[in-house]
Formats: sequence, C-alpha cells, structure tokens
Amino acid sequence: MIFFRKFGTFNLILAASLVLLDVYFAAGMAGLGGGRMRENSSGTREYFLSAAEGGGELVMFPDDVKILIDAGPAGSAAASALAAILPSGDRYIDIAISSYPSARQSGGFTEILDDFRIGTFLWSGRRPAGPGAASWGVLRAKLASKGVPVAVVGAHDRIKTVSGEIAVLSPESAFLKSPEPREASLVLRVEGKGAAEGQSAAAMTSIFMGGADLAVERYLAAAESAALRADILKTADAGGSLATGASLLRDVRPEAVIVAAGGGTGAGKAAAGAPARSLLGRIASSTPARVFRTDTGGMIEIWRRRGGALEAARARK
Repeated sequence: MIFFRKFGTFNLILAASLVLLDVYFAAGMAGLGGGRMRENSSGTREYFLSAAEGGGELVMFPDDVKILIDAGPAGSAAASALAAILPSGDRYIDIAISSYPSARQSGGFTEILDDFRIGTFLWSGRRPAGPGAASWGVLRAKLASKGVPVAVVGAHDRIKTVSGEIAVLSPESAFLKSPEPREASLVLRVEGKGAAEGQSAAAMTSIFMGGADLAVERYLAAAESAALRADILKTADAGGSLATGASLLRDVRPEAVIVAAGGGTGAGKAAAGAPARSLLGRIASSTPARVFRTDTGGMIEIWRRRGGALEAARARK
C-alpha cells in the first residue's frame, strides 16, 4: 500500500506495495516549499487538450490536486496548454498517468518535465515495443533524473484525495500479457466532488478508456459493469473505429462523450486527424449524450454547476 501526504508541493511516500494503491492527499502546510491549498470553488474541472496540443486530459480536484492523464507525442504543445490552464507560476502536477506507453500517448511527458514538476508517475507496467520503445526509454531516464517516483498500477487499485478518487478498472494481469498492447492500457474511473469540502454540489464522474479496445470493453461489461456508469466518457483509440462499442456506450450512459481525435489517420479514421465515421455513428445511435470533438472544437473544459447541470465549453487561452 502506498500512502502519500501532500505538504504544499511535496509528496511524502510512507510505504509501498503493488498489491493495492491508496493515495491520500492532506492539506498544504506553510513553510514547506511555499505550499498552499487553492480552493476551487467551482468544483472538479476537467480539461481535454486539443489534437494540436497532443491530446491528454487534466483533472483538477477542489483540493488542488492535479492529475494529468497522457500527454500526446513529443513535439506537441501540451506543456504550453497546461501553462495556460493553471494559475500563473503554478508548475506542479501531483500525478501524471500514462495510460499506455506509446510514443503517441506519452512522448509529450518528456517535454512537460522541462517546465513542470511531477509528484508521482503511474503506468501499467507493460513496456512498449517497436518505435515506442526508444521514446519510452528517454522518458524513464528523464523521470529518474528529476527524482520522480514511478509506480505500476492495475485493476482494483485506487488513488484517493480529500475530494476525489481515481479507480483503475483495467488491466487485469491477463491483459498485460496480451500480444495486443492496447489491451494493457489503463482504464480509469475518476470521481471528483462538485465543490470544496464543506460546500454542497453534485459530484462528477468520468471514464477514461485510454487505448483500450473492444476486448477490454467486453471484460469491463462483465466484471465492472456497475463502475462503468459515469457522466463523461473519454473514448479510446484517438477516435478510431476499433473501440467504443455500442454496449459500452449503453453501460456508461454518459451525458457527454469526448472524442479526442487527431494525430494522423489512425485505425479506421475517415481522414487525417478526424474520428472514424463508424464511431460517430455508434455514438449517435447508442446514446443521447452531447459529443465534443477536440479536432474541431479545440480544448474542452467540463464542470458541474451547483444546480447539478453538466457544463462544457471551449477552454479559453
């Protein structure tokens, strides 16, 4: 079990085991690195970076814990996008997560480390092969040089904060050994309170599918069907046709679906950078959810109003 306590911008690791992961963040304390606790009166907010910014998602809980899920390829503008979102002078990400270590999903972390400090880096433990192996090696070396703790997580692990929780739904051990690397992708369920502690507002729950394919979706439907219900679904495979089946859409029953297309033709893409027509058709026929595309709408910001309504807008820079 891993326990973290957040003292300003420092995470103190007390104990570790890979059987179960519980991450607890406490209030910032003055005198330790100038730490602070910034109350996010608007509650949990999620930012889905545009294709031009390399993709990736930033989750900001009300207790000022910031989680970055994927960072796009090297050469993207993810670092500048984060700088535009965060308050001036804030260059700290509490948790960075690589859903699966391909060059397209995690290469941007190397550049982010030039401008930001990362408290903890999490991944599935499935090492990439082929073209992604070199960029992954560069990233691991940079994490080590920066002194960033790295931990492997998998199904049934949890990351807890004062005002939110990340549950890892997949991969199970069998998927880690699969010849298809996408089946080893992390699938995350993120639940954040609607407002800071002591204030009343509805929670917001999201499913991040990473790079998971239809085989993983079938497993989740059988093993984690209750956990799949969420307000927001971030589709897998960068808008390709090989994931986000109709059954998953019906299980999640989202209010909003985020399609983060971009970065080339990909599997089943209709055109360079565009989501597959079959994917858009499945979404339209399986759910009344609003659909947001980062290839046409740019960066998307989502939050829940105090009255309970889910709000989304193109994020300003």
